[in-house]
Amino acid sequence: MLVDTMEAWQKAFRQATDVDFIILGSPSGIVDWDISLAEEIVRKSAGKLTLTNYDWMMSIAMLGFVEIPEEHGRWSAKVSIAIQGGLPIQRIPIIPSRRWEVYENPQLLKLSGIEVSEALRARAKKFSQGVRWQ
Repeated sequence: MLVDTMEAWQKAFRQATDVDFIILGSPSGIVDWDISLAEEIVRKSAGKLTLTNYDWMMSIAMLGFVEIPEEHGRWSAKVSIAIQGGLPIQRIPIIPSRRWEVYENPQLLKLSGIEVSEALRARAKKFSQGVRWQ
């Protein structure tokens, strides 16, 4: 659900009772975004699994699956060389990212009571509430 105010975000987050998980995207369209308030809301309602694809949103997400920028850079470099070699642009495939950094927020997971597989936890970088990445 897309919202444009913090009040609407809070309402949407609290109303998400019939879903298995909540994907937290970028708050860039929320004019009065308040990360501290969002953290408070999430801590008080930590019953749903929250996911994000932004490392700087990990203070309100339990798990993060974040693209690795270097992968994009390498792909762009290969495509640039291919174009310079005469490859028509329309022959360049659109491909999804293949590599991800995995993050976990152990404090939010503990609050929620949600258990994540040991394999995923072993791979994940740990987020600490004392750290702000924005």
